[in-house]
Amino acid sequence: MDSPTINDDLLSAALAKVKELIPVNLLPPTVAIVCGSGLSTLGSAIEDAVAIPYADLPGFLTSQVEGHQSLLVFGRIGTKPVVAMLGRFHVYEGHSVAQVTLPIRLFSKLGCKNLILTNAAGSLNPQILTGTVVAIHDHLSLPNMTNFPTAYFLSKPPHYSRTLRKHLFHSANALKLSPDTLAEGTYCWVTGPTFETATEGKFLQSCGGDVVGASTVPEVLAARQEGMEVLALSLVTNMVTLSYGGAIKGERIQEMEDVVSHSEVLSMGLARAETVKALVVAVIQAI
Repeated sequence: MDSPTINDDLLSAALAKVKELIPVNLLPPTVAIVCGSGLSTLGSAIEDAVAIPYADLPGFLTSQVEGHQSLLVFGRIGTKPVVAMLGRFHVYEGHSVAQVTLPIRLFSKLGCKNLILTNAAGSLNPQILTGTVVAIHDHLSLPNMTNFPTAYFLSKPPHYSRTLRKHLFHSANALKLSPDTLAEGTYCWVTGPTFETATEGKFLQSCGGDVVGASTVPEVLAARQEGMEVLALSLVTNMVTLSYGGAIKGERIQEMEDVVSHSEVLSMGLARAETVKALVVAVIQAI
């Protein structure tokens, strides 16, 4: 993996392209939103929308992952100018951390001060069930414990805005969502794209992890370096398998019914997309 260095030329070119294509009344965005797997329907909340395909933006990559549309959409939610990434880039697609986080740095250069990240994640916590929206209050970066180049600057905790989380929980109350709709927890970042083995899941759980996924943390670190306030939400799309059912003739086997697929992740994302959208819209209106 390439060493994570910012490409200032690409960043400047992307900034110039956005300013060329986007009306001045939609700049700067108050909030930037990154939509995770199956959650691109968040874009339907944006009015006066102007979309730019990633292919037209210097430094932007086209996501190869199903459920990611590869569009950058500017517009308004209520009275607030916003920008939304309908689909993100992942390091498991072969990209460097610098490439994955270039959009976040673009948002900062545009003058955006708030970032809302969403992702689909597996639950390690038996009390956090599928369909729950988890407000991330801390993270565990497994790649950070290896030689994987995750950051090249000092990032001082806390990384996740307490103020934005308060807006989130107040919004959930105002929307009269059931108490089990929303939780708080620690997100474990793994590089992916494979799902965790039972042993890996138990290890992450023992380290204090509540949910696990293959994105978000690089974007959080870049946003905090840029001085942005961050709200990160995980939609629990599956329960991580923590046991394969014991030994048969001394060998451990995986029961096929325990295997989760990306299509199931997308289905859960679509099923709960309206709830996530309502929460994100309410938080933006509260900022």
